[in-house]
Amino acid sequence: MLGGRYLVGERLGRGGVAVVYRVEDRTIGVQRALKVIDQGAHIDALARDALRGRLHSEAQAMARLKHPHVVAIHDVGEEDGFDWVVMDLADGGTLAERVEAGAVPVADAVRWTAQVLEALAAAHAEGIVHRDVKPQNVLLDRYGNAQLADFGIALIDSEVALRSTRTGTAMGSLAYMAPEQRMDARGVTPAADVYAAGATLYHVLTKKSPMDLFMAGEHSDRLADLPLALRTVVVTATRYEPQRRYGSALAMRAALTDAFASPDEPPVAPSASAPAPASPPPATRPADASPEPDYAPAVWPTWAGWAVAAALLLAVGGGGLLVAARPTGSPLRVRAPGAEPSATSSVDRVLATAMARPLGIWHGSSTSPAGHNEPFTLDLAGSLDQVTGSVRTRRANGHGERPVSGRYTPATRTLTLSEPDVPGDRGGTWTLVFDDALASFTGRFQPNDGLPAATVTGG
Repeated sequence: MLGGRYLVGERLGRGGVAVVYRVEDRTIGVQRALKVIDQGAHIDALARDALRGRLHSEAQAMARLKHPHVVAIHDVGEEDGFDWVVMDLADGGTLAERVEAGAVPVADAVRWTAQVLEALAAAHAEGIVHRDVKPQNVLLDRYGNAQLADFGIALIDSEVALRSTRTGTAMGSLAYMAPEQRMDARGVTPAADVYAAGATLYHVLTKKSPMDLFMAGEHSDRLADLPLALRTVVVTATRYEPQRRYGSALAMRAALTDAFASPDEPPVAPSASAPAPASPPPATRPADASPEPDYAPAVWPTWAGWAVAAALLLAVGGGGLLVAARPTGSPLRVRAPGAEPSATSSVDRVLATAMARPLGIWHGSSTSPAGHNEPFTLDLAGSLDQVTGSVRTRRANGHGERPVSGRYTPATRTLTLSEPDVPGDRGGTWTLVFDDALASFTGRFQPNDGLPAATVTGG
């Protein structure tokens, strides 16, 4: 019995560092969901403290939003050294599970996306940016309605202490992440959630990854599986520049339901709690307006520096030198992501891969040939050619945290890090190969003294 009232039942799911259980609230006789930090996760004490803070941040954010499409929080507590949160139980599973189960009717996809957008509008009105909207974080209740969950990395304006992301660090799920969030998760606006909602709608309807969806124009082959009426909605929501997306979550909701409506299909009715749209969708260009240029400005952050400019100069194979060297932070002109591919589209590919960097905090474990398992935490920052940071382990000789440096190769999604020797302890080389979504990795750690390499996994 947890907290004197919750009887813990079956495990419902496990994420990277958290586990969710079904519990029975014996006080009022209802079923709830219990979320706790996974005690078996390979994370050190510092990382565990950070995760406890995020769990409480999530509870605070969700408790502020009394909204029918946000999972309700009922209780928080701490017992036997771990923290827990009790919330509504969504009997219908996640939207991701529903997508895997079979084709989702367009009407359902539109209705669920509209409900998520209502939840986001409520969050944005409270100064909260979710930062991790994706099918895995949308739950379906027993009545077939969507509920937005997992505010664990939400950005909350009024509470500086909850801004747990350092400047220049990406945070979220890469495939659903807006371009500006990949650069700096701390500086994002509600436009990043609009992007993620558009990426989620795309995946629900196509079962395809929305990775770099900002590169697709309305006539791109990637959108061929979308209903024609919804292509403009997806393209507008996932534009590269935040100011060219819908002005608010409710503006996107209005455009979505208008696009879906037809003589045979009535518009999706808003929830009772949904206020009128705060701003209209972006205005269409008048017929006599000057045509838009075939490029869009992109300003790289100062930490990218000359390294990215050099990478762009060298990476365009066969196309000549298409970009000139420039001072750090000055505008770089590239083809607009919505335009049709051209001979210079390799520049766009370079831009897309340059933004996808495995930076931030990663947890994993290494296993020696003898079967010894050692958890570790990587804390990485920097740029493509100059990844720097530290690795923390529980080595008994006292060298628990050591510096690492190296480079990331986008073409093979390989991160190579060098760990120097320290007195009484050997260093080595970390070689980590990431999956397509940059969500997990496998690889090895090769000690400098020539001993057999350890296998490495993490995410």
